Amino acid sequence: MDDRDRIRLDDWEMNPGVQAAVRATWDQVDADTIATSADTGWFRDQVGRLYGWDVPGVDYEVAAETTVPWPASPSSGA
Repeated sequence: MDDRDRIRLDDWEMNPGVQAAVRATWDQVDADTIATSADTGWFRDQVGRLYGWDVPGVDYEVAAETTVPWPASPSSGA
């Protein structure tokens, strides 16, 4: 992170050695080998957290209001 707490992708991640290792790995990955080359379970969990799927304590069977004004106005309570 930089001095303004922004995540920077121009340090370790962009190091030529790291980039070469990533490129070499991607050259070996295809649909049949992705599960052994990457942590697909971790990735699925992270995407789920990002989009609100599989959140502990949430009952996904309960009906939810999906028709709300956008952008939500302060008086709507949304």
